[in-house]
Amino acid sequence: MAYRGNMRGSPNNGPHFGQILEQQNDNKVDDLATKVSALKRITLDIGEEVRSQNRLLNDMDTEFDSGKGLCKER
Repeated sequence: MAYRGNMRGSPNNGPHFGQILEQQNDNKVDDLATKVSALKRITLDIGEEVRSQNRLLNDMDTEFDSGKGLCKER
């Protein structure tokens, strides 16, 4: 998976070995991009849920304030 050796003097440091390392890096970048994209979607969904809950709370607050006024009048 990860290269831990010394590149100097190694018989494995030919162009093919460099291509393998580059491909591994590209795969990791792609995996990271996928995870970041999923995290962004989750974050946007959470933000929308928070806005929705805040609207409901504001509506409830308005309704309770209206109810208080009715109770005081009686």
